Amino acid sequence: MGKIRWLSSWIWRKLTTESAEIVGVPEFLRKVIMSAISSSSMQILWKGMPTHTFKPARGIRQGCPLLPYLFVLCMDWLGHLIRSNIDIGRWEPIKLSRSGPAISHLFFAGDLVIFCKAHIGQAWLLKSILDQFCEVSGHKISTRKSNIYFSKGTDNSDREQEVQNLDFYLGVPLLHNRVTKSTFSFVVDKVRRKFNSWDARKLSIVGRVTLAQFVLLSIPNYFMQSMLIPKGVCAEIERLAR
Repeated sequence: MGKIRWLSSWIWRKLTTESAEIVGVPEFLRKVIMSAISSSSMQILWKGMPTHTFKPARGIRQGCPLLPYLFVLCMDWLGHLIRSNIDIGRWEPIKLSRSGPAISHLFFAGDLVIFCKAHIGQAWLLKSILDQFCEVSGHKISTRKSNIYFSKGTDNSDREQEVQNLDFYLGVPLLHNRVTKSTFSFVVDKVRRKFNSWDARKLSIVGRVTLAQFVLLSIPNYFMQSMLIPKGVCAEIERLAR
């Protein structure tokens, strides 16, 4: 997961609404937690002099000793989503040994380790659960820090099928065959959409030329850092820029 700066606003929403009861947080405990959070007051040091005391509208003080416990409390909602899918037989956890317990997820502060069978249906279910969690919490998955690991017994074809469903990494296709013009058709479409938005604004010719030089022609530069773009794609982008 990304940084936990989002946590304070999410905790505020979850604990001040009845939705907290879904994850088993009783009303009495919510009131105790909110009284500890909302009772804080602040002052701003302005030119060496403290201002009048005021209370923050929402959020948690930096270094608050309750923060780790509140994080576990809110992240437990993701665990409830996973366990509910296990109970109805949709999620298939794995065993590290024949006699060991089935493991579906492990939470370490802001890091998650999720276990499931290497199957296309499980991959889509995992994506659906994470999307639901991100939609509710306002959180985003840090793809730059995410990895996927397969057991030694997983076929290469199954591995490729699973990874292909991840589509892109940082905007670049993860897997592809021989690089052709169609491989980077999405880059041309991105340039075309950008140009159409300018046309709707009825910019002057000078304005379009300036934008074409500094914006349109800079779009493919990002993808050129990792892959060699075919000449046909470059020619199409230059044609649109003209």
